[in-house]
Amino acid sequence: MTHGRWLAAILALLFLSGTSAEVGRTADTKKARKICGQAEQALKEGRVEEGRALFRKALEYAPDLPDAHVGLGQMAMAEKRYEDALAEFQLAEAGYVVFIKEVIKRAQANEAAQYDEMARLSDSSSQVAVSGSKSGASPMAQAKLYNAAQRLATGGNASYPTSEQLTEPMGRIYYYVGNALFRLGRVPDAAEYFEASVELAPGELPAYVNLAIARWKTGQRDEALAVLSKAEEQGLKVDPKLKADIAATPDAAKP
Repeated sequence: MTHGRWLAAILALLFLSGTSAEVGRTADTKKARKICGQAEQALKEGRVEEGRALFRKALEYAPDLPDAHVGLGQMAMAEKRYEDALAEFQLAEAGYVVFIKEVIKRAQANEAAQYDEMARLSDSSSQVAVSGSKSGASPMAQAKLYNAAQRLATGGNASYPTSEQLTEPMGRIYYYVGNALFRLGRVPDAAEYFEASVELAPGELPAYVNLAIARWKTGQRDEALAVLSKAEEQGLKVDPKLKADIAATPDAAKP
């Protein structure tokens, strides 16, 4: 039994279009992501070199677009060019960090604008007295104030991604980085990325499986089994044969 046999292989492409909600994206970035979609379709239809060319074309419009780097990285993994795959996945990671910072910056600006709106509405509502109103403010002015407060309390803008939408794609990118590191024999480094992937995307079984494999490969049987148990606690279905294979192996980490 080889550990590599159990290494989860997901070669389906990861695209982040549902994640960014087009927040702050330029026309060039939108065009690049559309091209990435065309590249994915080309690969599904077996037009490999066309798909590769389309990913590269997308990067001409948006050099740090994670979608394109993930696509090229997955192609490199399939072709067993693991160093190239690692480089592409790391570029995807860096590109997504840029996107996260952009979202945070815009969210902070949006929040500051809403505080200003609330202050303005509060001032204006206090100046407009209405007969019979205990607050001394007009109903419309108060309604606008409540709406502004509600937008602020709920994050301000429904077009902005939720925390899960922001973290899960990075978790998947970490998973891809871990796969490349594992194939390069850098198992402890791979384990770190798989562990981070589990933290950010706890609903993704492959990261748990590969983290368990990494623990198993380095002689940490009990830790590997604990990882799989954690996956099951999340409601994920773990292959019982994998658990049996790991359980049958001596734990080299024990004295």
